[in-house]
This record gives sequence, C-alpha cells and structure tokens, in this order.
Amino acid sequence: MKNFVVAISRENGSRGRELGKMIAKTLGVSYYDKELLRFASEESGISEELFEKYEEKYSLLYRIAKKVYSGEIIPPGRVDFLSGDNLFNYQAKVAKKLAEEESFVLIGQCGGFVLGDMPNLNLIRVFVTAKKEDRIKSLEEKFHLSIKDLEKLIERTDKHRAGYFQYHTGEKWRDIRNYDICIDTSKITLEQGVELVKNFIKIKKEI
Repeated sequence: MKNFVVAISRENGSRGRELGKMIAKTLGVSYYDKELLRFASEESGISEELFEKYEEKYSLLYRIAKKVYSGEIIPPGRVDFLSGDNLFNYQAKVAKKLAEEESFVLIGQCGGFVLGDMPNLNLIRVFVTAKKEDRIKSLEEKFHLSIKDLEKLIERTDKHRAGYFQYHTGEKWRDIRNYDICIDTSKITLEQGVELVKNFIKIKKEI
C-alpha cells in the first residue's frame, strides 16, 4: 500500500495548522511542521538556527526572482553550501525520505510541490483559507495585538508565504490548480475539514 502525505498550505490565521494536527491525530500518522528544520539540520550538519532564519526572513528576492526546486543538493566545500536555496533543498530531501518511510501530515515547506514527483506516494495537497475577520479573531488570543496590527501581520505573513512559494516552485501560491482540496474554515468546521480529507484519501486509494 502506498504511503500518503497530506501537504497543507494555509493563509495566516486560517487555522490550517490546527486542522493539520487534527487530521494527523484522526488518521494516526505523524505531524511535521518545524520538526523538518531539525531533521534537515541533522541530515546536512548545518545549524538548525540557519534553517529557521532562512524560513522566517522575508526577502525582496522572492518578488523579483525564482529558483525552482530541482532536487540538487550542493555539497560541503562549495561557496553556496549555506545558501538559502541549499537549505530549502535539504528540507525537501528530508521530506522525500520521510515520505518513503511513512505516511504523515506536513505543514508548509512547499510540500505539495517537492513531493509531487514521487510516483509511489499518495499525495493530497490542501489549501486552507478563511474570511479576514475570522483570521483576525483566531490570532487575537495568540498575539494580543490591535486589529490594525493583526491585519498588518496577516498581510505580511501571506506575502512572505506567497513569495517563498513562487520563488521555489515557479507557481502562484493561491492558484487553485496547485491543490486537490481547498478548505474554507469560515464555512465548515475543522471536524468537517478532517472528514473531507479522509474521504479524499479513500477515493484516491480506490482509483
């Protein structure tokens, strides 16, 4: 039986991370988020801090260029071994290695793209969205910021994710063609979202 991976991309405040954890728990599989950075650090010998800094920073480079992921790993000794592109490549390598060994839920990391060329993997690509007011509400308790500041946080984070995705995939982050399921958590509950993904996995297994 093929392993499956539920690769989730999400707008900030849409509760995509919460949905991912619920899916993993319901299906009895692993949930990977920031853990992938630690695994990539162990695989490469590169400091986990560098992976975190690369993932979190926002660069204008994302808006004006792209470096579509091809799977190439830059070896130690080369001047660009510690480049952001190589850090991303190591994360992708770890994700693929995990996908060969087990089924899991993966948050972010352009997982739906980097795992898309694995023929023996049942890949389910999910995009999670929600109304702006609901996204603000979901972030209020976490950050204790004003509505205005939360709006800025959402805009800034989504812009970063869109740029990061386009830089590494050459595709548009919100383009529905890059996903199998789009879930609006303003319209359905997280529990219903879990059921949608469960049913989709079942359908794909039967095809």
